[in-house]
Amino acid sequence: MNERKMFWERMLGAAGGMFVAVLFALPLALMVYALFAIDYSYNPRELFIPVIGIVLFGSGVFIGIRNAVRRWREISQLQTILGAMSEEERKEFDAAIAQSDVELCTDESGKSHVLPMDH
Repeated sequence: MNERKMFWERMLGAAGGMFVAVLFALPLALMVYALFAIDYSYNPRELFIPVIGIVLFGSGVFIGIRNAVRRWREISQLQTILGAMSEEERKEFDAAIAQSDVELCTDESGKSHVLPMDH
């Protein structure tokens, strides 16, 4: 039961970034449509409304995608680390996770390590 809950929390964390990207992409598409479909020659100042919307919603799409990619990287790093563990190390790790006293850290070389929280 606990493993299933952890799995869904990890997957929804990654999917949350994609949800933000999709949520922001819909108004972004409307703003781009408004930019090209409306004639702004009579009042060029109105052009700022879709441009500002494109910038704001485009940044939301970017942030959502960036967060999803980061989360997927964390998941794949954790899966790599867990795959390299022996059965005994895996049991110790699972017990430590249940107590929430370890964290995943990356050193300067890009290698990930599972460290106790009190390091």
